[in-house]
Amino acid sequence: MGIEELLVIGMFASFMGLLLLGFPVAWSLAGIGFLFAIIGHVMVEYFDANLWFTWGAPLAFLASGSTGSWPMS
Repeated sequence: MGIEELLVIGMFASFMGLLLLGFPVAWSLAGIGFLFAIIGHVMVEYFDANLWFTWGAPLAFLASGSTGSWPMS
């Protein structure tokens, strides 16, 4: 299991934990999103983690002109 999967599991678990503790949904989502954005930034900048999304596949799909199974195509 890669670091990306561990971050996703940690994000979901911490979000569920905050909801079970009684924090509002909007504040929980905002706080967890901000916290994990900082964690991701620190991991990439200082620990050379490879966490960035690559646009290669989505752009190649769109450049081909095919909208395939996208809704409303």
